[in-house]
Amino acid sequence: MAGLLSALGGGAGKVALVQLGAGALSGIVAMTALIAAGVVPVRGGSGPGQKQLALVGCPGTGSIVAVAQPGEKMLVTAKSADGGWLRVYIPGPAEHEGWVPLGSVDLLADASALPVKGCSEVAAATGTPGATASPTPVPTASPTETPNVSSTATPRVTPPPTATPVATASQATNAPTSTPVPTPTPNVGPAFTSGPSADNGTLATNPLGTGNCGSTSKATLITVGVDDPDGVASIALWVKKPGASSFAVLHPFYQDPDWQTSIDTGADGIDVAGTLSWYAVAKDTKGAETKSKTQAIKVVRCDTEATITGGILLDQPYDVGVCDSIDIPFNFKVSDPDGLASAPTLTYTVRNQSGTSFSDSIALTLNFINHSWFGDAVNNNGPAYFGDNTVSWTVTTHDNYGGASTKHQVDGVTGTCIV
Repeated sequence: MAGLLSALGGGAGKVALVQLGAGALSGIVAMTALIAAGVVPVRGGSGPGQKQLALVGCPGTGSIVAVAQPGEKMLVTAKSADGGWLRVYIPGPAEHEGWVPLGSVDLLADASALPVKGCSEVAAATGTPGATASPTPVPTASPTETPNVSSTATPRVTPPPTATPVATASQATNAPTSTPVPTPTPNVGPAFTSGPSADNGTLATNPLGTGNCGSTSKATLITVGVDDPDGVASIALWVKKPGASSFAVLHPFYQDPDWQTSIDTGADGIDVAGTLSWYAVAKDTKGAETKSKTQAIKVVRCDTEATITGGILLDQPYDVGVCDSIDIPFNFKVSDPDGLASAPTLTYTVRNQSGTSFSDSIALTLNFINHSWFGDAVNNNGPAYFGDNTVSWTVTTHDNYGGASTKHQVDGVTGTCIV
């Protein structure tokens, strides 16, 4: 073992003992030139008259664990129970401790504060490695030949269904109560507070521009009241015009201050008579919509009067034979831009100066050659109408849009009988 001096950082001469805490290094010792009795001499001393100090594993055992040269300093860590031995620290790659007799060293401080330790504690501190068991090889099993056996299908057994556990009353009572989650309020959309309503239930349309609409208006105002907590974004008017197959947006509503819009048969291209269906759709700022009930407006065509010409088909003055019966012929020309829905009708009354009269209403017949309408006022009691008679007659036409035109006139007819 090399000298302990370099490992401890010391040199020749004595230094003061350093006191450390219990169980730690307690001080520094310096060797004297004399070796205490019982120390085994070591061969190869440093010089004449000088001997080396042997450090043993336990007090008095004689088992040398290290050798110190005279004058080297060592750290003292403990003392034996009888106080005759000191335990010193041996530095090196494998740090351990040894024991020296008290009289073989010079203490540089009082040794009374050193802890009392035994040899067994040194062995426990340094530790002695035990025997390592050699690993036992695991025999390798020889492969066993598998006999060639024909496989037999094993019937599959369906396991019974597993019963679902049912909580008992006590379990249900002791179950933790979950905190109810509030249900969000659905957005039901705008609400109609009034209407929608139209000022007029009947509208007139005048596609030719020549019709007589009378007192029927061609436009109507529509108003509606709507409320929504999220705010009303828009309201649209949907209509299905007469003759159309589906609804379409016609106009938006404007708020001034109420929500209003209008329908105008001329401006909105409603030129067919019939039924106009409509409803309103309100939308709030979050996109929710509400549709109103569907309502209807009647659309009538403004009548363009028919042109009616003609009358009694006799030369002036009107003379008619009344010897047997009376027959007054009529002939008319009729023209109607709205078209004729049916044959014109002739309503007449023939009254004699004596007060005798007859009347009737007949449908005129079309003459396809000259496109005229003709008919006769006939009565078999001709002699009753001898002399002066008045004939009051009216022709009435009906067009394709429900319009009617009339022509009324009163003529004088003389009944004659020439034998």
